[in-house]
Amino acid sequence: LNADEQGLGKTLQTIAFLVWLNEEMAASPVRRGPVLVVAPTSLLQNWEAEVARHVDRPGLGQLIRLYGSGIGARRKAGQRGMDTQSGEALLDFGDLERAAGAGAGHLTWVLTTYTTLTNYQHSLARIPFAAAVFDEIQAIKNPASLRAAAARAIKADFRIGLTGTPIENSTVDLWAIMDQLAPGALGTLREFRGRYGEPDEA
Repeated sequence: LNADEQGLGKTLQTIAFLVWLNEEMAASPVRRGPVLVVAPTSLLQNWEAEVARHVDRPGLGQLIRLYGSGIGARRKAGQRGMDTQSGEALLDFGDLERAAGAGAGHLTWVLTTYTTLTNYQHSLARIPFAAAVFDEIQAIKNPASLRAAAARAIKADFRIGLTGTPIENSTVDLWAIMDQLAPGALGTLREFRGRYGEPDEA
């Protein structure tokens, strides 16, 4: 969890780590999965611009824009609607699954929004990601929400959360964020509420 103040370079720090991770995967026989970056719509262009500005090719590899018209390009033939309506995976990521199986999954990164993650959670949950980045992770601070459940369903060897505001309403926000990144690290929600639920200067 990187909870620095706004504007201190959390995105750049994360990109540097992902480049290092890709280089390590390329040099070793470990399973090589793609990278998933989930961000608010307002930050998608920023992610693309930062990667383009700071990373030499191949960098994070081929970019899959999974938002806007990019969703339709991934839809399986004859399928309509969203995963959450049918309970089925309606998007085709066969190329990513094959690349991961062939040891070339690290040559791709997927950029998407929290809404798309929620709507197509069954499709995305099938992909073996090497890392999942949740930018502005406080967007999934409600542990009972469909959005939070979709994020928890993502299979990733490593999970990163970025936020400048880890606690917006109550200390439970922090528990919910950590539950996404390291489940159980802060105990159960009931235990956490009992200990930290009430503000206390001491």
